[in-house]
Amino acid sequence: MAKKLTVEQAKKLAYSMYMNEDKTWVEISEVVGYTAVSVGNWAREGCWKALKEALSSATDNQLKNFANQLNELNINIGNRQEGFRFPNSKEADVQIKLTKAILLFRGEADLTEILTYNKLFLSFLRANYPERLKEYAMIFDEFIKERI
Repeated sequence: MAKKLTVEQAKKLAYSMYMNEDKTWVEISEVVGYTAVSVGNWAREGCWKALKEALSSATDNQLKNFANQLNELNINIGNRQEGFRFPNSKEADVQIKLTKAILLFRGEADLTEILTYNKLFLSFLRANYPERLKEYAMIFDEFIKERI
């Protein structure tokens, strides 16, 4: 049986769910174990809507900047004389970093990150919910196979 979250734990989880998922107060309240009214009050007190909108706008702008930089670098490389249309080591490094940043800002974690967090979560399950470990591992295996 899962332990009831403290108010602070519930607020943190509710905030994370609000910022990262498209959940209603009711859906969030079902997960955190407090009423939808409480979740709505926490959101108003913490100005979650304004924060989410600001973050979304800043993320969109930064994503556009990364995409423009990568595009400009690729155009520059493509305009070189035939036989020299490839990045040097510094440019290749910048391409990789910009591509990773774009994926990060889009919310697309790479497989290594997913597997790392899964390992941490499995350790948590093993210690706290051993009866759920096998079921979760099977579901996660399906998830990974779908991503590959």
